[in-house]
Amino acid sequence: MGGSFAMTIASKDKRIQACCNNGGMLVLAVGTFFSKMVAFCGLEEHQKEQAINVWRTVTPVRKSVNHGYPLLMLQGGKDPMVTMHMSQMLLDHAPTDDSKTATS
Repeated sequence: MGGSFAMTIASKDKRIQACCNNGGMLVLAVGTFFSKMVAFCGLEEHQKEQAINVWRTVTPVRKSVNHGYPLLMLQGGKDPMVTMHMSQMLLDHAPTDDSKTATS
């Protein structure tokens, strides 16, 4: 979700002139790494609903004051949590026409 977080911040801050996403999703997916996402919020496992509400604010494709920033999407195809398909969906919906993908 780091790439999604970076895109969300980039779209909201005009000081950011470009963004590189090396892993993110179009929408929150509760999966095997969800406990890390809960911990990132400073919460405990029993506070999952609060963490879900926090992560719902991560909106990488919503246009904001800085939409149109240059975006580089990195995806090597071997990420077990963020597939090529997930990365492509995020890229297809990114709030910019200035984007490209780098694969290995």
